[in-house]
Amino acid sequence: MNDKTPLLYAAPLQGYTEAEWRHYHAAVAGGADAYYTPFLRIDKGAVRSKDMRDITSALNNGIRIIPQILIRDTEELRTLVDAVASAGYREININMGCPFAPIIRHGRGTALLADREMLHALGCEMKERYSDVRFSAKMRLGLSDPAQWRTVIHEINEMPLTHLTVHPRTAAQQYSGELHMEEFAALLRQSSHPVVYNGDLSTPADIDRIIRTYPAINGIMAGRGLLARPTLFAEWRTACEQPTDSRLAVIIRLHDAIYSSYRQRLCGDSQILSKIKPMWEYLEGTIGHKAAKAIRKATSLAKYEAAVATIR
Repeated sequence: MNDKTPLLYAAPLQGYTEAEWRHYHAAVAGGADAYYTPFLRIDKGAVRSKDMRDITSALNNGIRIIPQILIRDTEELRTLVDAVASAGYREININMGCPFAPIIRHGRGTALLADREMLHALGCEMKERYSDVRFSAKMRLGLSDPAQWRTVIHEINEMPLTHLTVHPRTAAQQYSGELHMEEFAALLRQSSHPVVYNGDLSTPADIDRIIRTYPAINGIMAGRGLLARPTLFAEWRTACEQPTDSRLAVIIRLHDAIYSSYRQRLCGDSQILSKIKPMWEYLEGTIGHKAAKAIRKATSLAKYEAAVATIR
C-alpha cells in the first residue's frame, strides 16, 4: 500500500489548458501539484513556435510545469527534448495516449503501443542521451484491445520513468464507454513505475473511490473533470465539497483573470473570443444551457460580456 498522499496532476488538453489557464487556475482554484502542458509537436521539421511560446510564457513561473511531447521516433524525441530542455525544463512527459486518428495514423500517441521496437529504442535514447532529464509517460491501454499494453509492458518498464499515467480506455473509445478497470488493476501490479490514474473523475468522491479501490496508485490526474469543476482538487484536499454557488464564484474569478490577460495580450474581438470561449465548454452543467448558448453565439466582446454577466 502507498501510505503517501497521492499527487494531483492537471492533465493536458489541447486548446484548453494553456499558460493562462494553468497560471490562474493555480492562483484562484489551486490544489494541483503540477500542470502538464498540451503536447509540443514537430511541424514541418521544427518544433511548433506556438508550443514553445506556451512553455516559455512568464505565466509558468512559480508553478510546477511538466511539458508533454508528441513523438513517433527517436529523431523526434531528440528534437523535442532538446528544445524543451533549452527552455530550462528537466521534467518531460511522453504522450503515448492521444486517441485521435490523424495522430495515430502517423505513428504518434497511442500508436506507439503497437511498436515494441520503437518503445525499446526510445527507452535506450532516454537513458543514454538524457540522464539529466526526468521522464514520465501518459498512455491508454491499447489501440482497440484493452489488453494490448501486456505486449509492451516489458519495454515500458525498461524506460527510465518517474511515473506512468494510465487512462483505462482504448484509443478507439476516445473519451466514452467502459473503463477497463480489471486491465488497469493488472497493469498496476505489473508496472515497475509508480502509476497515476486518469479517467472520469468529476467529483471529490470519485477521487476517494479510486484511491480506496487502488491504494497502490501514486497519483491522480484529471483533465475534463477539472475543467468542469476547477475546485475539484482543492475540494478533495480539504475534504469539503463546495456548494454550487461557491464553485460558481471561483469560476467567475478564474474567468475574469484569464479574460483580462487575453485582453491585454491579444488583439481584436475574434482572436480574444477564440481563446476565451473554450473555457466554458465543460461548464454548461454549472452555468446552465441558456448562458452557455449565449456565450457560444457571442460575436463581439460586448455581446460576450453581456452573456457572462447573466451568470454573475
